[in-house]
Amino acid sequence: MYAKIKDPIDKYKESFLKDNELPAVLETLIQGLQIGMPVYSILLYISNNKKGNTADLINLCVTKVNSGMDINKALREVAEKSLNDYFLRMALIIEKTDRSVMNLDKQLEYLQQDMEEERINIKTEHADKLDNALFFPMLIGYFIPLIIMILVPLLRQMTKLQGM
Repeated sequence: MYAKIKDPIDKYKESFLKDNELPAVLETLIQGLQIGMPVYSILLYISNNKKGNTADLINLCVTKVNSGMDINKALREVAEKSLNDYFLRMALIIEKTDRSVMNLDKQLEYLQQDMEEERINIKTEHADKLDNALFFPMLIGYFIPLIIMILVPLLRQMTKLQGM
């Protein structure tokens, strides 16, 4: 049973990083906090102007806040629903706005850097697992024509020199 559920859940979790939605939302949050916007206004802007899974979750959060729920509680519920560690970390950082808005943008920037590092690691991991079946098509389609393009002019020059 778990095996059937695991793949869709993993795909849902990865969709936040794959589609570059969460990094874009984080960038919007960072810029909004740097200019001094309230968190609710930033979340409202994101829910109205962004598309994708992350924007849908933030729209759900804004809807809960509009219905009277505390913004921190709404963010926490939505973050738990997202099943994404980075979204949860973002929500926990935003919850700190009650205490102080100072350096929240720096903390979000660190989170953004962590996400970028993970994306690079995932790309490197996929590159390391390059299928060996691709070797022969690449050899036939790329390297052999390249060698022919280099050797044909060289052989022509050598035959001209021998003919003189």
